[in-house]
Amino acid sequence: IEGEEYFTDSGIAQKHKLTVWEFTAGLKANLGPVYAEARGGYFTGIHEFGFIPAVGLRLGHFDLQANYKLAGDNQWFGARIAWYWGS
Repeated sequence: IEGEEYFTDSGIAQKHKLTVWEFTAGLKANLGPVYAEARGGYFTGIHEFGFIPAVGLRLGHFDLQANYKLAGDNQWFGARIAWYWGS
């Protein structure tokens, strides 16, 4: 997430970059290999609570997810590609 614009000592315009960690929990509904999630939680960096609806596809150990994050006045899309070890 980009923050406010500022100028360096040499007059160059820069934007602050915020690091946002999310601490979330929620519910997951499995529909065969497809699933839907609804998570809520706290986002650091912007200091807001938010909501994350998501849909995904889990095939064996492979997981692909698309999500939409809403936290305060901030909104952004996210994606997760993961490989899980174990069962």
